[in-house]
Amino acid sequence: MHRISYRNSQMFQSAMKPLKIENWASYILQRLMSLLEKGTKCDAVLQLADGKSFMAHSLILFTCSPYFDKPHHKLNDGSSVFLLPPETDDESLVAILRFMYTGKLDISHENFTRIHKLAKILQMHILVQFLASIKRSPVASTRSPQVPKSAHTADMC
Repeated sequence: MHRISYRNSQMFQSAMKPLKIENWASYILQRLMSLLEKGTKCDAVLQLADGKSFMAHSLILFTCSPYFDKPHHKLNDGSSVFLLPPETDDESLVAILRFMYTGKLDISHENFTRIHKLAKILQMHILVQFLASIKRSPVASTRSPQVPKSAHTADMC
């Protein structure tokens, strides 16, 4: 089986002009969120200590957080089960999952500390940095964080 490498491909080094659909990334994110909302193709279960569980796509989890690289339990259907720390609450988890899929964070003064703490636990570095900047400067809350051009995919969430 071959791995696809677009960066070193002869095709992209030739005189061909690459075409780009400007809103493609937005479309993919919207589609992924739709799949999550329907529970379609979800292959990961996030299990809270209180017994509640949430479905997600393992590829999204792995991309956004090195936390999900750790060993986990597999179900008979192939789904991965991730046991989350006892301090994880469902409201914060849902907000962070929505952020993973959309880049938008539903946050209020009341849930700020819990979401910030869970982002740290889940090792979502860019989200932790963004929330820390909001905490230091309320004016920063109106700006969107920028992903550094040198950031690796795993560091983006």
